[in-house]
Amino acid sequence: MNKSISTLRIVASAFVLSMASSAVASDLLIDGLYYNLDSINGTAEVTYKGSCRCGGNVYTGEVIIPSQIAYGANTYVVSAIGDYAFAGNSKLTAVSIPETVTRIGKLAFFACVNMQRVTIPASVDEIDGFAFQFCSRLAEVNFEEGSHLKVINEYAFCRTALAYLSIPESANEICPVAFCHNKNMTDLVLPKNITKISVQNPFCYNTQLVTMRAEEGNPSFDSRDNCNALIQTATNTLIAGCKTTVIPNTVKALGRSSFNNCTDLDSIFIPASVDSIGKYAFYTCTGLKKFTFPSSMKVMADSTFWKATNLEEVISLTAKPFKIDESDFEDITYNTAVLKVAPGTKKLYQTATGWRKFAQIVELDMFVKDGVYYRVIDEGKAEVIAPQEGIAYAGNVVIPASVKSGDNSYAVTAIADDAFAGSNVKQVSMPKGVKANLGNVKVVVRNTYSKGNDFESANVKVYGQKGYIAIEGSDAEAKVYNTAGVMILTTLKRSIPIEQGIYIVKVGDNEATKVVVE
Repeated sequence: MNKSISTLRIVASAFVLSMASSAVASDLLIDGLYYNLDSINGTAEVTYKGSCRCGGNVYTGEVIIPSQIAYGANTYVVSAIGDYAFAGNSKLTAVSIPETVTRIGKLAFFACVNMQRVTIPASVDEIDGFAFQFCSRLAEVNFEEGSHLKVINEYAFCRTALAYLSIPESANEICPVAFCHNKNMTDLVLPKNITKISVQNPFCYNTQLVTMRAEEGNPSFDSRDNCNALIQTATNTLIAGCKTTVIPNTVKALGRSSFNNCTDLDSIFIPASVDSIGKYAFYTCTGLKKFTFPSSMKVMADSTFWKATNLEEVISLTAKPFKIDESDFEDITYNTAVLKVAPGTKKLYQTATGWRKFAQIVELDMFVKDGVYYRVIDEGKAEVIAPQEGIAYAGNVVIPASVKSGDNSYAVTAIADDAFAGSNVKQVSMPKGVKANLGNVKVVVRNTYSKGNDFESANVKVYGQKGYIAIEGSDAEAKVYNTAGVMILTTLKRSIPIEQGIYIVKVGDNEATKVVVE
């Protein structure tokens, strides 16, 4: 399989010093530092000596950059630390940056492996890509009060010794993998003014993260329900998680690289609200042994579980296989892990692209149909059970006389005692003969029968047709609910135009009726 992930751009581990750069080397040495001068604007930038971008350990110990320098008859304001300026200076231990500097250039401190601390003045508005990458002992980065920093570029603080970084309130953009591979980082707080984060998780590969949150008041990102994750509010997409993340049941998608390299992540519960998972989402999650796809899943990008090599059990609760790429799992997973699927769907998975690569496919005894959860209790029989995917039953629940899963049909003969425990169910409507002990939940036993999409009582007939719901035998007001028990409309019409789906209809004082509209 041809799988390519930007593994920290290992090109960079060769110093990325062959990259094109706007920096110009200089032999102008003033008080121990090399500069490029801009005589028109009266500014200077710190640079490296001669043609060697690798630094050559020209700078050692603690370097103090002045705010201005004199050369000849002129004075120049030091306004920038140029591209590659200190790159590869392994003897540099600390740097003091003056308040006149507004830019820290690309790879400015790249691989300064002994630099331990840096204070960045308020005047700096942008930190360019790779600026502090591979500063493996850099444990302290301080931003002065009143910081003007706006953008932190790609890989800027990658592979450092930072345990915590207080990003300035002024910042509004964090670029791809800006803070990746910091093995000591445990805590992350996203300021309220950050409104743009790369879709490629800027915080991936931080295996020790246990606290991750967005500040209250951030208009673009949140950490609802104390979930220890960053969620894009507008799309309900979880863009960054960690080993302690609990995914809220309002999340719709897991973003690209959202749990990338969480090697200590041993389990994760995916609620039924999630319908898509992005590329590399669980890349190198070697602690995962079991993973369950919810019944709501529709889309998964390629290479999602690449290098998650210890998966032993993969469960899919979808009624039919959703599309996956063959690269989503490693060959070892396809060969040794057991794929468990809903009853009656094994043949579908055995012929579906990607899924058919699993050497072992077995059927579960549990399935989901129209938002109701069932367990097979005997051949051709099933009972209703409590929700298994984090979203409780609510409103009025209608239990059918029979239900289908894949190629199999089951008579619903019982409701488990704890099926509606802790739920917001007001009423359960069920056919005669169903065994149930529902405590305080109101139960309506139907003196009715079901035939296809038709549902009849003594005087009223309600049924679904293509594009509408039809009502016969009563002039009473009809109320239409979705399967979550939320009322959609009330009407006196006997032919109700409505979108395709499953609905609960109550006509006057008659019992609630479930209909299917094609």
